[in-house]
Amino acid sequence: MSILSKIIAAIGWSPIGKTLLIHIDETTFPALVDKTIRGSLTDLISDNVAIITLDTSIQINGSEVCRIRAYTRHKSFDFYRLPLGFIAADLAIDVDGLKDVSQNSLFAIASIKLA
Repeated sequence: MSILSKIIAAIGWSPIGKTLLIHIDETTFPALVDKTIRGSLTDLISDNVAIITLDTSIQINGSEVCRIRAYTRHKSFDFYRLPLGFIAADLAIDVDGLKDVSQNSLFAIASIKLA
């Protein structure tokens, strides 16, 4: 956690429960390219890994996906920096019970900001 993130946390702000806008910057799924989806950060696995529950499910490989994991792409730009602007993240389908998701399940690179 960066010094700035520690200051934001120290004043009592938390990303949990916040509504996010997730802009898909890169993906192998044409229907998702340049799409902005909305969701709530429901759990923070670590400063750099979050579970996001989507307001509306998305289609990935024929499956309805309503929860995703977001992995920040830059260590010092964690979810506590959201009040300051965008953060870049790799997105993966969230699977209950898994501590980590393999690189093979990543489906997009996104820009995330507070709604």
